[in-house]
This record gives sequence, structure tokens and C-alpha cells, in this order.
Amino acid sequence: MSETIVSPNEVWNLPYPETGSFEVYPDFVTRAKDGSFTHSEIKEFCDSEQDGILLERDLLERITDDRRAIIEKATFHEVSEWYEGRQDSAHQVNFGRLTLLSSAGREVVTDVAIKPFLIWRRGADNEAAAMIKMPQTTGINSFELLGMIRIDGKVAVVSRFEEQVTSLDNLEWNLGIDTVFRESISVVDALQKCALTLARIHQVGMVHNDAQIKNMAVVTEADGTCKVRLIDLENAKWRNTKDPIDRQKFLDDVHSDVSALVGSLLKKGLWRDAGYSDKARAIQAVFTEPYLSFLRHPGNKDQVYDFELHNEVEDRVEDVLEQI
Repeated sequence: MSETIVSPNEVWNLPYPETGSFEVYPDFVTRAKDGSFTHSEIKEFCDSEQDGILLERDLLERITDDRRAIIEKATFHEVSEWYEGRQDSAHQVNFGRLTLLSSAGREVVTDVAIKPFLIWRRGADNEAAAMIKMPQTTGINSFELLGMIRIDGKVAVVSRFEEQVTSLDNLEWNLGIDTVFRESISVVDALQKCALTLARIHQVGMVHNDAQIKNMAVVTEADGTCKVRLIDLENAKWRNTKDPIDRQKFLDDVHSDVSALVGSLLKKGLWRDAGYSDKARAIQAVFTEPYLSFLRHPGNKDQVYDFELHNEVEDRVEDVLEQI
């Protein structure tokens, strides 16, 4: 077995684990004491010593009607052109087609991204559960979770591959970005959407904990609209801001998120691509104003923090801006 788990043409003969498939309910993902996301079947699967594949129910039912059926063969074929623009993935995410064959002879082929967690099982557990909970609670999507693979104590998260996705850490916005995407949204609009996305998850007590611009992507939907997707949720947390200890951790995490996003905007030079000559004014326009205006808007009814905490969040934002 290779260290990356999913080398080209590799075949796994795996018994389906007794944990079965997982169904998604609005209250099925809960918050652990440390603020991480937990999903009972995902956690059980990651903690297990048994090799196997845990599948999302709709995908499982396309393969077999028997939750304990044997998946005779799982084969992954890389698609080299799908790596374009994604080669710098620190997780060495693999892109290609996953073919699953059941003992009943039924076969399903799905375009996938497979993200291996070679050492840190808990990261895989948290990312998968957060991918379920984030859109349910905030309306902000990650990628569609299809399942998980566990081999030799290592775990990989499997999501559906989407071609029309553009990471926003592009240094040459007007040159190095897909033409269809470039014509549908401006760099200013895209960056402001990122600021609003971060404000939205903070509004409900969630934090990303690695909110660099490279971990935000814009997806061009079939109808031509563009939406922000959050990437790499293995460090995401869900804080109880009514608890004094969690409250302080939440504020520290907000500061970390804002620092990461603003710092990456400056480092990548996107403030210049947005047409500004002054970086402080650029950050004010593409981050601070949309972020704070969202949190201040009286129409937002989902705020989990009180007026005092709101002011403390603004203090954290101002602290980051003072460092520019």
C-alpha cells in the first residue's frame, strides 16, 4: 500500500464495515467538548481498526440494497488534467474516477477528489462532519461528501469532484483564471464574498481556523451564479459562545481567521489585482466593510453572541488592521 493511499490503478478488496452508511439529519452532527464537529458513524469509522469504505447513503443505494453487502472491488484512476491549478495541495489530494463494484455485480463510477489523512485520523473525522454541518447551519457549502476510505490505519475523505472551481489564491487574476469565471465575477466581488462567508460562519459561532484565501474557492454553478466554497475544514470548530472559556477561544479563533485571510490577501497581492494602490484601503473595501456590515445588519437573526461579544469581535478585527 502506497503512502498516499490512492495511487493510480490501485485496487482495494474491502469488506463493508458494520457501521453501515450514514444518513444526514439536521441535528445529527454535534459539538464535542473541544469544539470539534462529531458525527457518530464517522467517528466510529475513523476510530475502527477495520479497513473499509463508509459511503453516503444515496451513493450506497446505487450500488446495493444490502447495507452489509461486500464491495468486491474499489478502483481509482487518476485524471491528470484535473490536477491543473491544484498541484500545490498540501494534502496531496488525488483527482480521478472511483469505480465501486458490489458483490451483486452492480457497478458505479463517480468523479471524486480523495483527500488522504496519513497520520491525523481526527482531522478526517472533523472535516467530514464539518462538511455536513456547515451548510446545514450557515448555508455555506464545502464540497459534497461521498464517504471515507480507511486502509492500514490511514483515512481519506472522498468528495465529489467539481470542475468549475477556482481557488482564490491566484496571483495573476486577470491572466491565470478560467475565462468563464473571469467574465462572470470581478476580483472585488469575489473577495467581498469571501469576507461575507467568513462573517456568516462567525455569526453562528463557527470558525475555520485556517481561513487563508487558498482555502476559499468560487464555484460557477450551472445557472451561471458564483458561490464561495470553504476548503480544508479539518481544523474547523463550533464554539458555545455562552460558555466563558469557549467564548475566549472563539475570540482567539476569530482573530486567527481574520489574520489568515487578510494576511493571505496581502501576501498574494490580490489587493493590487482588485485595482487598489493602497493596501490598507483595499483591505477596508474587500474585507472589513463587508465583514462588519454583515455582522451589524439588523436583519440577521441568527447571531449567537451578545452585544458585548459583538464589540469584542470588532476589536479583534481592528487589531488585525492595525498591523497592516
